[in-house]
Amino acid sequence: MKASKFIIAFMLLTSMLVATAHTTPPDSTALRLVAEGKALFAQNEFKKAEQAFRKALKHDPGLTAAMAGLGEVFMAKGNWGDANDWHEKILTQEPQNLDAAYYRGVCYRESGKFQSFLRRKFDWDNSAKYFARVLAQDSLYRDTLYQYAQLLRYRGKYTEAILLGHRQIRLRPDLIEGQRGLFQFYQRFLDGRGEDEVLDWLQTHDSEHASYFIGETYRRAGELDSAAAVLRQWLAAKPTISLVPAYLSLARLDYEREQPIQAEKYFVQAVDGIRDRLDAELVFDDVKYIVTEKELLEFRKLAAPNEYSNFFRNLWIQRDPTQGKNTEQRLMEHYRRLLYAEKYCLDDDIDTWANNPDKLADLKFPPAYYLNDRFNDKGLIYLRHGEPSERVVTVAASIPNESWRYDATATTPELIFHFAIDNLAAGNNWRMIAFMRDPKILADRLFWIPEYYRYLRRDLFLQRWEIENALRQQSAAATQIGFSTDSYDDAK
Repeated sequence: MKASKFIIAFMLLTSMLVATAHTTPPDSTALRLVAEGKALFAQNEFKKAEQAFRKALKHDPGLTAAMAGLGEVFMAKGNWGDANDWHEKILTQEPQNLDAAYYRGVCYRESGKFQSFLRRKFDWDNSAKYFARVLAQDSLYRDTLYQYAQLLRYRGKYTEAILLGHRQIRLRPDLIEGQRGLFQFYQRFLDGRGEDEVLDWLQTHDSEHASYFIGETYRRAGELDSAAAVLRQWLAAKPTISLVPAYLSLARLDYEREQPIQAEKYFVQAVDGIRDRLDAELVFDDVKYIVTEKELLEFRKLAAPNEYSNFFRNLWIQRDPTQGKNTEQRLMEHYRRLLYAEKYCLDDDIDTWANNPDKLADLKFPPAYYLNDRFNDKGLIYLRHGEPSERVVTVAASIPNESWRYDATATTPELIFHFAIDNLAAGNNWRMIAFMRDPKILADRLFWIPEYYRYLRRDLFLQRWEIENALRQQSAAATQIGFSTDSYDDAK
């Protein structure tokens, strides 16, 4: 009897202590540090923001606002595992916290992209679980439906993603990312499934997006006259969604028909017709593959339509070596390269550590590299630098391989890039690699890189690691330059 009374008293005391802990006012210094961390985060000062949030937790270990700040910092840096851990800690204290559950869904989805097949399934199943948890409590919460649709798109369920994307913008038409994402879902469906299957599906779905993409599907199939007729008819119907994608499709179409003056007019219509951030983001999706880090930061700070329009005009003015001609030569070359990349460099495979030939992660990429959501690494380099001066392919090697060399220009040194498809990769997943040890591959590139001869010499076996390290560093330097610059030779 006495023991049971003791247990009851202990439980009452424990519940009182827990209640007291939850009602204790947050430490004022901790709150100040959280506000400081949020301000630093808004300025992309992630390291300083992290320090501020960690200091806040030293003053108040249970402050979920500081935990949320750390979660956002790690998400911004692409460190999905650590971000997930912080949001899990929030849910331990606040099981009904929708923000934390929402972010756990995002973190599991993104971390799954880099896992092996079985671990990816585990992460993506957890992602679906957390999105469903949020939607069960509030179906209008943030852009959860769109984020869930992204997961479906990663899993190759394109049409399900599209339908969920439509549901998102019906419920929350104010969400710009959801509207932009819906266009991307249609585009990835076309990229991943091909024209015939996509056209059959589009013709059975009545929406302004589907009607536009019928024209885009004809264009991608090479039926340019049919595409032009559908796109012009679509514009004449005065649709309620953004007109920008149709103008850009017509620009690509006329560049392919070698009608650059008319093509440029369509591009200008897209730029001059920017009404809001959605329109600007859709134009940006055509040029994001060649921007510098400075341009990326500048774009993200813009807000007014005229600011966006001026940004895109200046982007080409600064790059065009032939100003004064009837057409922007660099713009025309960009679309020529984009059309090439659409035909030869689309890649729908999920990039993971397991299927990356650069297992040692020798190569580091600038922020603009991670904007890509369609092309393999060959396509990205082609978009920035065009046709290489020379290409080398070694047949019957241990892995599919190709190397590109670009002559030095007035602004860049000679650049050499190596590409490979890992044995665990699928399809067209060409990725950059710093060094390939296969003797056949090295032998075919001796005339570009004399150090390969020294590496292959048996009597220098003990020096191989030094030579290999130097070659890896050379590739890393070329990668940084290659993905931070773009070039155009008017003579090509």
